[in-house]
Amino acid sequence: MKYLNEIINVLGMKTIIIISVSILVLISVILTYRLLKLKHYRNEIVDLENKMNAIKSLPIQYRLGRVKGIAKNMPELQEKYETYDAKFAELTDLQNDEIIPLVNDIDEALYYRKLRGVQKKMNSLEEKVIHYAKESKQLLKDIEVITEIENIQRLEIIKVKEKYRATNDNYAQIRFKVEDYVPKVQDVFHDIDERFVELENYMNNQQFEEAKTYTEDISKYIDALDQQLSDLPTYISVVRQYLPKR
Repeated sequence: MKYLNEIINVLGMKTIIIISVSILVLISVILTYRLLKLKHYRNEIVDLENKMNAIKSLPIQYRLGRVKGIAKNMPELQEKYETYDAKFAELTDLQNDEIIPLVNDIDEALYYRKLRGVQKKMNSLEEKVIHYAKESKQLLKDIEVITEIENIQRLEIIKVKEKYRATNDNYAQIRFKVEDYVPKVQDVFHDIDERFVELENYMNNQQFEEAKTYTEDISKYIDALDQQLSDLPTYISVVRQYLPKR
């Protein structure tokens, strides 16, 4: 008590109050800074996890499976498939062995309100996530160059089916004129329907070279049928003039 009184006498009550208030303010500032820093780190790690989840949702594995199927029927693509598969495995290892453990370390530190070393880990995590995102997007882009083969062929098939639909519509308009005279026209339409089924089998088996050739054949077949259907009413009209109705 005597020692405290001596300090008061030396410094003065006013000075002691100022020092005490300054210490309290400093403690308050430190605590506030820590709280704000913790909040900032939590928000930052949530953002990085959202970016990770967005990249993980990319259909890389599914598209890679499509490339594998395509490469079975197009051997020249096998080497590219193996390269892309290895790259995907590398990115998966980066995610599982480096990024996720680092996220867990930071989460644990923030849970216990430890800030020492967190900034360094956050910088490392951000760098890894950016690298993971960039490489994953590029890989998907490279894969889609191959799977685009399927999309292009699908578009060609759609065009041929639209042409076939138009031929069906044309036949519907003249059917009453030709059906009794050329009943086998229905067999031709049935044959084309069966060809489309076979074409779909080629597509499902990723046999795109065969599908391309078969699509072209069907298209030519439909063109020939369309031409014949346009000529039939004239032929029938001429025949009717020279043959008895019976």
